[in-house]
Amino acid sequence: MEKPERICPILLLLFFTSFLPPTDGSPLEVLAAPNAIRAGMPENIFVEVQDFSLDTNIPVEIIVMNHPTKSKRLASTAVNLNRSNSHQAFGEVLIPAEAFNNYDNSQHYVYLQAVFPERMLEKVVLVSFQTEYLFIQIDKNMYTPESRGKFNAPTLGVSCWGNNKAPEM
Repeated sequence: MEKPERICPILLLLFFTSFLPPTDGSPLEVLAAPNAIRAGMPENIFVEVQDFSLDTNIPVEIIVMNHPTKSKRLASTAVNLNRSNSHQAFGEVLIPAEAFNNYDNSQHYVYLQAVFPERMLEKVVLVSFQTEYLFIQIDKNMYTPESRGKFNAPTLGVSCWGNNKAPEM
């Protein structure tokens, strides 16, 4: 029987390093926005540059374009990222409701772009026309008149233990 050949340590090193993602050390730009933007209401869009150590200002322009043609700029704002704001900021955009034909019941989308000095990030976002609703998510059932249960009524300055005197009038 032949002995198995020794695997060279350099080949092992090459094999395991091939699973590491390639990085070039450049800063990472981030664009974060809600999944649905309400038309006619101001919305906050978050932009950030991670792993940036220089003291310079980074101008970022946030642009909202119509979908699918990108032929019309609907809204825009600009923010500056610097060391004092930890290279992160919120930009407020207001999409005019008049820009859409909301009489048909189809869904409308917009392109949301964050233009950094070296790169542009883009996201397609749904436009919502329902601005008067407040959605609340809870983890317990709501009260119904048929339900029975206990409730706590905290009081201040009244002792439930000890003296059982009736209140004086």
